[in-house]
Amino acid sequence: MGAQDRREPRLPVSIAVLAAVALQWVLPDQLALNPTWLLPGLELVLFAVLLAGNPVRIARENRWLRAGGLLLTGLISLANTWSAALLIDGLLHSSAGEEPGPLLVSGGAIWLTNIIAFALWYWELDRGGPVARAHGRRTLPDFQFVQMSSPNSPTRTGNHISSTISTCPSPMRPRSARRRAAAVPLGEMTMLCSRRSHWSQSP
Repeated sequence: MGAQDRREPRLPVSIAVLAAVALQWVLPDQLALNPTWLLPGLELVLFAVLLAGNPVRIARENRWLRAGGLLLTGLISLANTWSAALLIDGLLHSSAGEEPGPLLVSGGAIWLTNIIAFALWYWELDRGGPVARAHGRRTLPDFQFVQMSSPNSPTRTGNHISSTISTCPSPMRPRSARRRAAAVPLGEMTMLCSRRSHWSQSP
């Protein structure tokens, strides 16, 4: 399969980025970094640049586009971490408000943004990123579903699929994957490792 056939579409990741920016924009002003438009605005500018560089399928290789993609994901993570810290501080000091509805909406938006940011980091890092995957520079994925380990699975050599399953520590995993696994939040790693243990014990 040639590099042209392995190029990943821009649309899914574009939807994820725009959803993350929208979730950040709807947060109350007290949960955003001031000025509130700064980080979402920077994210949209970076997204526009990346979209112009690879509008339909991600195949063009450029170190500035690569840096821009990582910076965009970093800004989304930074903004969301800031909002989460402000929400926690407000809850601890009873300054976040007394109405449960807005608090639940804000917490849900931060939680969803965290999921999107986590997926974007995996997408950007696995096997060197989307362009490196299109050129087939690394044959073994850093992150994969259990089903991908089956010799008969079409996803073994098909489109890129990443998952948090392989974040469980293992001395047999490549060192680069173990370094990335160290960045997984402890709670999610514990949950995923327990699932993996359950699957390994199932008949």
